[in-house]
Amino acid sequence: MDTVTPTPSPATVAAPNWPSIFIHPSAHPLLTEKVQATLSHLLDLLAGEARVQGVPVSKTEVCGFGDPEEDTDSVVVMQWVEVSSQRALAYWDHLGAVMETWTEQLPREDAAIMAERIAVEVRWEADARAA
Repeated sequence: MDTVTPTPSPATVAAPNWPSIFIHPSAHPLLTEKVQATLSHLLDLLAGEARVQGVPVSKTEVCGFGDPEEDTDSVVVMQWVEVSSQRALAYWDHLGAVMETWTEQLPREDAAIMAERIAVEVRWEADARAA
């Protein structure tokens, strides 16, 4: 498993100590140059939103997922947060709105990559006690 740290974008440059990002081998075949570029910007967005929302992130994982019923492959980004399930779900809802707005502002090709090839999940530990 590879570990990478994204380069902070100007919008998130104040974010302290980026959490580790783990790229699972299952994602490698799906990470074309265009997907990697879009993914890099998305990872910056996710880290920045976590910082702004005050949501501690323990790690971020990037995996490949193949859907045999749909005959599609996608990259799944899982952001692991250290908050209660209720707060994690509220944060995930917030991220959905932020990503929708962000995707609408992307060039058509990048927006299509986000819509068709990349998914985001927020995960939390069952015993997280943070509010």
